[in-house]
Amino acid sequence: RSEAWKQFKMDYKLSEKETVFGFVEASDDQTFYLNQISAKVPAQNIILIPCKGKYNIKKVFDYFSDKWSCYQKCRICFFRDMDFSDFISDNLFSDINVDMTDGYSIENSIINTNLLSKMLMEFLGAKSKLDSDRIIKRYNCQVKKFEKLMLDIMATILHVIRDIGGKVPLEEVRINGFLTLNNGIVTVKSQSDILDYLYKKIKKDR
Repeated sequence: RSEAWKQFKMDYKLSEKETVFGFVEASDDQTFYLNQISAKVPAQNIILIPCKGKYNIKKVFDYFSDKWSCYQKCRICFFRDMDFSDFISDNLFSDINVDMTDGYSIENSIINTNLLSKMLMEFLGAKSKLDSDRIIKRYNCQVKKFEKLMLDIMATILHVIRDIGGKVPLEEVRINGFLTLNNGIVTVKSQSDILDYLYKKIKKDR
C-alpha cells in the first residue's frame, strides 16, 4: 500500500467528524488547495495528503473502490491536474469527489491579475494604482505571448505521447529543454532540438 494510504488510515481514525481529507499530487500543491478549501472549511479541519503524482492518486482512489461503506465520501476529495486529459485518453478517474484543474495544472491559476495587483501594492512598493495597472497590462501582454509560444511546444509533447503510446515522465521534463531566456528575451528552441530532448528524457530513440 502507498504511504499516502497509510497516512490517511492513521489520520482518519484520529480525526473528528468535521475533518475533511484531500489527496493532492505533490507537497507543493498543499498550500494552494488549502487556501481554496479554507474559504468554506476551517483550516484546522483540513488534512491534505501528497501522493507524489496523479498516478499515485489514482492508486489511492482505487483503494477506496470497495471500501466506501467504511468511509464518508463527502469528507474525502481527490485533486488532480488536467494535464493533457482533453487530448488523450489517460484512463484515470472521475467522480463526484474528484476535482480537476481548469488549466493544465494549478500553476495556471496561482498567479492572476488580482494577486499580482495586491503583491505590487503591498509588497513591491508600487506607488500608485496607475503604476500597478501599467505593470499588469505588460504582464497580461507577456502572458499571451508566452501562451502562444507554448502552443507548438505542447503540440510536440502530445505528438511524443501518442508516438510512444504510453506514459511520458513529464515530471522529469523541464522548461529549459524548450526555451532559453537571455536578457529578458524568451526564445523557443527548434522543433528538432525539442524532440531530441523529449525522447532523451523518455529514453527512447526517435
